[in-house]
Amino acid sequence: MHTLHQATSDDGISWSKPSEPLLEHVYAPAIIRESRQYLMWYVDVKKSPWVIRHATSDDGRRWRVSPDPCLIIDQAWEHTRLFYPTVVKIDGVYMMWYGSYWKDRGNTTATGFAVSLNGLKWYKHPHNPVLRPAPNRKWESHYVSSQSVMQLPDGSFRIWYASRKKPPFVNKYFALNTAVWRPSERGATPKTEASVSATEAGLREFRHWRRQQQHRLRQMLGIPDKRVPLAVERRGQVEWNGIVIEKWVFTSEPGSRLPAVLYRPQEPRDKMPAIVLTFGHGGSKSQWQYNYGGLVYAKLGLACLAIDPLGEEERHQQGHLGTRAHDPKSVSGRSD
Repeated sequence: MHTLHQATSDDGISWSKPSEPLLEHVYAPAIIRESRQYLMWYVDVKKSPWVIRHATSDDGRRWRVSPDPCLIIDQAWEHTRLFYPTVVKIDGVYMMWYGSYWKDRGNTTATGFAVSLNGLKWYKHPHNPVLRPAPNRKWESHYVSSQSVMQLPDGSFRIWYASRKKPPFVNKYFALNTAVWRPSERGATPKTEASVSATEAGLREFRHWRRQQQHRLRQMLGIPDKRVPLAVERRGQVEWNGIVIEKWVFTSEPGSRLPAVLYRPQEPRDKMPAIVLTFGHGGSKSQWQYNYGGLVYAKLGLACLAIDPLGEEERHQQGHLGTRAHDPKSVSGRSD
């Protein structure tokens, strides 16, 4: 049984006793911290062939495993199992190096490469394996895997990997070796160029998909295609209990001026997360529950923008609240 555990340390030398098992069938996990989440890629050894799965956690202890594996055996060189994922994120792109047995060479492993834009859908290097055992180097003639990778200040990538001599395997791992990849170097090898091409192809596909979804959403929500200047106008502010409450008016779409109230900390420590309160039917920025919500968020260090929906408060002809004037009328004259 392979299980995932957690230990903690204040100095990186003395560690706490490992926790009880947090997740079963987990082998060789790679974990990175991103925003407020932990992301993990690991080898699922529950059954053969081994696959690589993805999981997320808010605290590093309770893990949500994605339903489908993110890497499976689907290239001609791969055989029996995938293992040892190493993941880094560079300029918005996830990059993974992973190992597999080499189908055409018995008792031999090699290292493949893949890229992803969301950590779930991966594009494998078309010329995998990118790091191969060198028969002329006795110390790594049959095994290159169990790797660690980091990007260096000059933009290159350095890999450290374990190696093995030919059978009989007196030592499971015989040596630790290193190599470097310089993707920006002119005259790069075809393998390096293919890696960059695979990354660029993934980026192009994602950007095309994003443009399509943005267009569909704009059509569904009735968002005008024509953009107009915000023409922001400030109407004053009030300071209270460490919070600044500001009144603003701006243009949301052609011909529509939008009144809003901004709640924010009086002395922010750094860049602030920001949220927009859009309310439900009949809600508006001056109702007590939304005043309270804006103040609470500001106390927690967030900027909070509260706006009047169409037909409410300052966007109602008589300035009434809770009118639901934006709701369509049925044929009988009743509100839907």
